[in-house]
Amino acid sequence: MTLILALFACSTPAPEAPPEIAPVVDEPEPVAPPVPAPTLRDGELDKDHIARVVGMHRVQVQRCYEKELMKDPALQGQVNLSFQVSQGDVGDVQVSKTTLNNPKAEQCLQDEVSGWRFAESLSTKVSYPFVFGSVLIEEEPEVE
Repeated sequence: MTLILALFACSTPAPEAPPEIAPVVDEPEPVAPPVPAPTLRDGELDKDHIARVVGMHRVQVQRCYEKELMKDPALQGQVNLSFQVSQGDVGDVQVSKTTLNNPKAEQCLQDEVSGWRFAESLSTKVSYPFVFGSVLIEEEPEVE
């Protein structure tokens, strides 16, 4: 019995099977989020669709404000942008009203919005208010 224990104590355990290695899979490149499905009213975009698209670009909008906020910690106000959406493309982006009174932030907003994509629709005139303070507050868009 001692001999058996000695042999057992000296024997090496059976080798375990190597762990399975998952194959390396290339991650796909990130893709821009799809344009949300629109709800059209007589062929025009509705407020919910417009608000969803704006929400998708919230970080860009906030970045325009925060760049200027770093230079002026008291910066706050509202910027109303009016723009035309035709066949999903944005054109004629204008500041229709501002209490922010910061041309650089306002131009940044115009540049960002001009690159947005909406669902294809009839030509729709949009007026969208952006309210800036310590946080971005979104208000209801107007469809003209």
